[in-house]
Amino acid sequence: MERASRLSYFLWNTTPDDALLDAAESGALDTAEGVRAQAERLLSNDRARATARRFFADWLELDGTNKHASLESAPKSPEFYPEDSPALRAAMRAELEALAERALFEGDGRFESLLTTTDAYVNGPLAALYGVEGPADERTFSWVSLPRDQRAGIFTRAGFLSVFGSIEVKSPIRRGAYILEQVLCHPLGPPPPNASDVPVKGGAVEENGEVVHRTIRQDVEAKTSSGACASCHRIINPIGFAFEHYDALGRWQSQEAGGDAQAPYKLDIDARGSLPALAPDEDGVEVDGGVGMSAALAASPAARACLTKRFFQTALRRVPIDQDLASIEAATPTPESGGSMRDLILSLTTSNAFLHLRQKEE
Repeated sequence: MERASRLSYFLWNTTPDDALLDAAESGALDTAEGVRAQAERLLSNDRARATARRFFADWLELDGTNKHASLESAPKSPEFYPEDSPALRAAMRAELEALAERALFEGDGRFESLLTTTDAYVNGPLAALYGVEGPADERTFSWVSLPRDQRAGIFTRAGFLSVFGSIEVKSPIRRGAYILEQVLCHPLGPPPPNASDVPVKGGAVEENGEVVHRTIRQDVEAKTSSGACASCHRIINPIGFAFEHYDALGRWQSQEAGGDAQAPYKLDIDARGSLPALAPDEDGVEVDGGVGMSAALAASPAARACLTKRFFQTALRRVPIDQDLASIEAATPTPESGGSMRDLILSLTTSNAFLHLRQKEE
């Protein structure tokens, strides 16, 4: 019955149904083939879609953490973002969940597709934010295509960008730190006790007796390039800088505007960044913009392995240990294999870690 429970809670997040209990009673779950057959049956049910939506919402931290508010509660300045509304926030969540569900259960289901698709599920307010034609009201949703030079996959969508944006301006530090920790499984740990908590806002600053205007990127670089901050920010910042074209609500901007009615200004945006090398056998990847970063992540072995670890944690409801690495490696799809995220899930259900209970160490 242990395997039946694991399968059901992993794929449906509830107790086993009668068919799964019958399979356990008959001994059909005693073999990996029998487990996979039941896993395929559970995945074909709509309850698996609901579980998938929940998984991706958790992965993207849409419900908030002890570090940030939820998507619906993330504070934004009404002065900077007059179009913000509860209906727009709800549409942002609906889009991300629909995009993840579509990627997993429809089309090719590949990790690359999730990170590079231009498909978008929008209502009127969200279409307006993306600058594309769409439904005319809040209640109606439809699938549209977004500009390929501006959007690619889930990390260039308003829901993600809003959660990891500040009240007034974008936040390359928060976006970069999220990608490192949750998409690449590279833990950063707490900031040093003497880390500066001065907010990054860009704008007018005095340099050498003259007033100059800084972009958000320039402000981040000035405040994090030396001292105790530099060691972590040398890998955080290059990732976050790739998303400089998206403001704190996820709007695309070709220039960064500032000032007031009496003294407005616009600055060119530099969205060059890089995906750092996090292991001795890896090379860093230079990118330009969120589309380039999304493509680099889609091709990253570290990102693929990290996603498998996230699914593993959901499947076994525990953090993987060294003995689990073989199961995780075997389940991780490679670009050459053409494997989908669906294949990843099915492979996990027939892995040694899933099929057998881990013995407690004496």
